[in-house]
Amino acid sequence: MQKSLRPTIVMLRQRKTRFSFESLEARRLLAADVASNDWIDPATAPPIESGVTGVDQWRMGPFQQQVLLNSADLDAPAQQTTGFETVLNNGPSDNRVDIVILGDGYTAAQIDNVYLSHVNGMLEYLFNAGQDPYPRYANFFNAHRINVISNESGADEPPNGIFVDTALDAYYFCGGTERLICINNTKANAAKNEALAGAGFNAEMQFVSVNDSKYGGSGGSYAVFAGANGSANELALHEVAHSFNDLADEYGGSPLYTGGEPREVNVTTDPQGAKWQRWVGYDQPGIGTIGAYEGARYFNQGLYRPSNNSKMRSLGRPFDAVSREKIILDIYDLVDPVDDWLDNAQTIRDTAPELWVQAIDWQVQAVQWSVDGVEVPAATAGTFNLRDAGFGPGVYDVSARVYDPTDWVRHQRSTLEQTIGWTVEVLAPPEVQSVQINHGDSSRSLVTSVQVTFDSLVDVSASSFLLMPRGTQQSIALNVTSSTTTTGTVADLRFQPGEFVLQRQAAGLHSLLDGQYELKIIASAVTTTVGNDPMSADVLFGNQATDAFFRLFGDVDGDRDVDGQDYGRFGQTFLQGPTSGAFDARFDRDGDGDVDGQDYGQFGLRFLKTMPF
Repeated sequence: MQKSLRPTIVMLRQRKTRFSFESLEARRLLAADVASNDWIDPATAPPIESGVTGVDQWRMGPFQQQVLLNSADLDAPAQQTTGFETVLNNGPSDNRVDIVILGDGYTAAQIDNVYLSHVNGMLEYLFNAGQDPYPRYANFFNAHRINVISNESGADEPPNGIFVDTALDAYYFCGGTERLICINNTKANAAKNEALAGAGFNAEMQFVSVNDSKYGGSGGSYAVFAGANGSANELALHEVAHSFNDLADEYGGSPLYTGGEPREVNVTTDPQGAKWQRWVGYDQPGIGTIGAYEGARYFNQGLYRPSNNSKMRSLGRPFDAVSREKIILDIYDLVDPVDDWLDNAQTIRDTAPELWVQAIDWQVQAVQWSVDGVEVPAATAGTFNLRDAGFGPGVYDVSARVYDPTDWVRHQRSTLEQTIGWTVEVLAPPEVQSVQINHGDSSRSLVTSVQVTFDSLVDVSASSFLLMPRGTQQSIALNVTSSTTTTGTVADLRFQPGEFVLQRQAAGLHSLLDGQYELKIIASAVTTTVGNDPMSADVLFGNQATDAFFRLFGDVDGDRDVDGQDYGRFGQTFLQGPTSGAFDARFDRDGDGDVDGQDYGQFGLRFLKTMPF
């Protein structure tokens, strides 16, 4: 649980401060006191969209729980708490709708039990009871509880002579309407601002739960509801549709409306309902046919609503398609579809580049990958690998379009999607370009080094190579150094003295003994310096006669025998030292700097010998 380090907010009051009622339009009435037969108890109502797929696959309860809330032991004694507690954490606040709940009329002894149960009960109902569209978008929200302590419980009822000492001055009969609960917004804002100072997020959806069982609420800048009333959760849902979504009430009152077109999306002066034409004729399960029904926004005539009876008209009803759509659009107005993605500031270079995006909720959102503007079939996962998708070496423009496929939104759908793009260069896997003995010298009289050239820049070490006498499983220890060219890497292999290595006096120029050899270049141990990707397969050198990977002292022309040609050349360098122009170091077997009797003796032992494959 994330907690601020700020103190508990305790607001004391000597005398209740009154303030003017903002207006019926700004501080809207709640959908209460309608005919009792309009009320549907969600706890006992049957599923309203049972068996329907596609657009209305989210039904009204009961639901498997979709969000888990932090909660305390309700029987635990009250204790001092910090300024706010995060009770629902679904991701970074900079890309979530942050709900902030304050309370009024809760004493210190009620903060961690009564207040907590009212807050958690409302959030559970919001996200888990099937109140479309909230369960579908539960992961788009965080929720934070601010602990505001009052001296007394309840709320004022001035006409009835009831006055209690609460922190936010909650009172019924606001503007003369009994069920309308108002609070002191100035005090609420002060409490909120103090609690959230330094928190790193703003309150984007605001509730105030009033600790009173009398039915009531209001929908101004805060969605205020009587938290102890049996209809508290429905009240909260209705009121937040005013404060968060600017939805109008859909019930009547006054006889005839003669004003201009209302700003709210769910009421209109047009008897054809052109304002929501995209939904007209839609048969919404649990609601009925969307059309234009007269009577809305406190007028019996002259204003029209989208449905016969929705939550903006009567509690216990679903939101109709027009209101539901507005709620979703308002959510996306505050969040981007994508939480994070692979850095795209620079060109991605790799042999098998894997790109990724992280949506807010993959249960709700989908992704489509495209390469050079063309969608890649079946590329609909959060990750995308160009090599695996069949793209070879080259430079590509890759994009991921993360979108919400819901049919609950029929316009402004661009707000439900986000496209992330990259420039990607697919590199060919590193390959062995060539293997040379003694830097390409054809002589096999001495074999003192092997050079392996790769076609790209790679990282290699002694573990990248396995050198063995043919027909054995014995390895020869190597010293490996590397250098780079304009196009690749050259690994230089030298031999450490051992059972199959002749230790010569010249450091680093030890020669293999007479015999045939094989060199395996191990793919998994040769990786690109960019992307750290391996070769595609091991390479074996020396398993073909044409590889000529053998050593036969005296075979200076590399034709697999020591014959007259080699004898003639040996004679020219015999008894010569390094200062002589006739000196040929390939006949200096022991590496002592001259071709002497010791070398002649070894040459003689091999004269007229061959090295078969």
